[in-house]
Formats: sequence, structure tokens, C-alpha cells
Amino acid sequence: MNNNQDISGRLCGVLGMARRSGRLTTGFDAVSALIAADKEVLVLLAADLSKKTEKELRYAARNSETEILVIPLGKDEISGALGLRKPVGVLAVEDKGFADSVRTLGSRHMGDSKEEGSVC
Repeated sequence: MNNNQDISGRLCGVLGMARRSGRLTTGFDAVSALIAADKEVLVLLAADLSKKTEKELRYAARNSETEILVIPLGKDEISGALGLRKPVGVLAVEDKGFADSVRTLGSRHMGDSKEEGSVC
């Protein structure tokens, strides 16, 4: 397993733990509502999310201090990690510890644009 797959696998694990602890919100509408309510969250976008959806979410967050991070996982990988049937492209982490872990793993992956299959 190469370094990118290891990081992606660990990222899947963190997202799964956040979901099980009730500190993860999924879906464009639910995440937009958190942003509108000025909740302190880290918004995560799937690497294969449409540019239109990303633009709409960034527009919704324009007047807030919400941090938005594109993670190195596709929608299908995210849904697999979370045990969901439908693809998930927009998430919000509502816990500082989980958010810090995601930031750290995401920053380790930056600079590598090659993806090598599902790791979750």
C-alpha cells in the first residue's frame, strides 16, 4: 500500500468515527443549513464533486468563517467509508479533534494528484 492509499484509508477511518460519534453531517442541504446557522464546522468536499456544487457551497459560506477543504476521496469512497448507499460529496465535521485530524491527513496528501483506486 503506497503512502496515498494509507492516508486515504486513515481519512476514511476518521470520517467513519466522526459519523459514529454523531459529529458528521452529510449532504449539501444539511451542510448549508449548518453554515447558515453559523456553526463552527469544517466542510469537506469530495475530490470528484461537480464544480457547480462546489461553487454553490462556497457562495453559501461567503459571509462566514467556515473552512472548506477538498479531500482526496471520491463520492463513492466516502459513502463506502460511512456505510451509506448513496454517493456523498459534501460533509461537515462538527468536532475540533476530528477536524484537526482531517486537516492533517489532507495536508499530507496535497501535491499528489494521482488516485489509485478505492481504499475505504
